[in-house]
Amino acid sequence: MKYNYSILLVEDNDLLRATTSRLLRKYGEVSSVSNFVEAESYLQRVSPDIAFLDLNLCGNKMGDELLPQCVKGGVYPVILSSFDDEKTIAKCLSKGAQDYFVKSSGESLLSVIDEIFQKFFEYKKIQTDCIEDIIVTHNESYRRNLKFLLQNVKMVDYPISISGETGTGKTILAEKIHQFSGVPGNFVCLNCSSIPSSVFESEMFGHAAGAFTGANKMAQGKLKLADNGTLFLDEIDSLSLDFQVKLLKALEEKKFYPVGADQYQTSNFRLICASQNSLADKVKKNEFRDDLYYRICCLSIAIPPLRYRKEDIPMYLKGMLQGRRATIIEEDGIELLKSHPWHGNLRELKILAMNLKLLKKNSVKASDIKELLVNGQKEDIISQGLLNLYAAHGFKRTIEIVQRELALYVLKKNHNKKLKTIAEINISKGLFYKLISDGHHENEIDNEI
Repeated sequence: MKYNYSILLVEDNDLLRATTSRLLRKYGEVSSVSNFVEAESYLQRVSPDIAFLDLNLCGNKMGDELLPQCVKGGVYPVILSSFDDEKTIAKCLSKGAQDYFVKSSGESLLSVIDEIFQKFFEYKKIQTDCIEDIIVTHNESYRRNLKFLLQNVKMVDYPISISGETGTGKTILAEKIHQFSGVPGNFVCLNCSSIPSSVFESEMFGHAAGAFTGANKMAQGKLKLADNGTLFLDEIDSLSLDFQVKLLKALEEKKFYPVGADQYQTSNFRLICASQNSLADKVKKNEFRDDLYYRICCLSIAIPPLRYRKEDIPMYLKGMLQGRRATIIEEDGIELLKSHPWHGNLRELKILAMNLKLLKKNSVKASDIKELLVNGQKEDIISQGLLNLYAAHGFKRTIEIVQRELALYVLKKNHNKKLKTIAEINISKGLFYKLISDGHHENEIDNEI
């Protein structure tokens, strides 16, 4: 079989470089360099399929220092080394190396290369199959960015940052990343803006029995619950600067003290964080620590608003309408869906789907959809969508839903400034936090979108 992979070989031994290059040509086109500077320059210009990196290069630089650049470029890196100690191997694997070969092992170089490529073939197959199951978008730019992110999820356990408007599906994407990574632990979610500052430290780090009034027994925090799993911090940009310092310390050391405890706990977790606002802009305004920013944004992705990927809207709505009753969306309905601005993104689409189900029609036309869309043009405050919510959930629950959506709208308008929002809508702090952290509503309406 003829292969056509692009291969980079970094080896400072002239004889070994020539020998290895000749053996590698079986699998594709080989580019070989002899030092760190040439390798770094090559990786800045090209992203080969696979890279063989000599660990102990001549000079002050080590081959493993090229691993972050390989990971960033979606390259499959293999370390070649004369060191066979466990610490060195573990360090390279933790930085993203997919394989590690000890040159002095006595094995035939040809058989080792063949074995490495068999692993590489299997890796490519698994990556392609699984990634295609997760990427549900026809938008080429978003699809390309998602694929790059997922290709690196299993290679390194770097923190991941997700940005996007409210309702774009940040929580759903975080859960999919967790599932794809294959880690054995739990997916633990915490919305940083919905927890009062007085209890945030306890929520994050846990507390010892008797640490404060009402703490009758020890409680584990989110960090410990995410051990060997994923910790998802939504709206991380709302964290105070004081808590940012404490979070940074816990991330760097992977250990922390519960409130009122004199012994630290450890937790090995992957961090995924999300924000509606630009963290880079927050750093410029001194509202977010730059050291924490660089620590959590190793791998980043922005979810485009639904209005920028309108080709996905019919597919998403059809998926939401799936059930025992087959529902067809007529062409005029599809055109109307694509012309709507979708300020609420997937959350707004989810509510539309819920209301369309209540119509119990096999065929949905533009007129059906137009009656339910929240377009701001109706003079009558009692819209059909509101009436459908009332029919489905009753008066009390409908009022709760409307209160929460309005509170979230004003909070977003005020750039997530909670005290300003509380003053504007003139309600108590307790009611405000209850509204924006209404988990029952999340499950009932948003389905964690």
